[in-house]
Amino acid sequence: MAFRFIVDRVFPLAEGGVVVEGCVESGAVREGHPIAFLSPAGRPMQDCILTIERSSDRSFVARAIAGDHVRFLLPDASPSELAPGTLIEDIRD
Repeated sequence: MAFRFIVDRVFPLAEGGVVVEGCVESGAVREGHPIAFLSPAGRPMQDCILTIERSSDRSFVARAIAGDHVRFLLPDASPSELAPGTLIEDIRD
């Protein structure tokens, strides 16, 4: 099943990149997984999940599955490229 994640919150980082918080709707994802999304302006974007943190206890995990509420660090994204409601998914071939 394809990976799908809906962004609830966006946290800009002073050193660059963003943290997005939300729920894994389907599939699974690991650290290092390449992802794609559309910016609020409709521009296709890509990044790679650097870290995964469980929202419930703030512990870092290597993998998240459907139903998990987590935070992802996206090192190359900017806060203007993501908003609540953004769908993050697998990169399509």
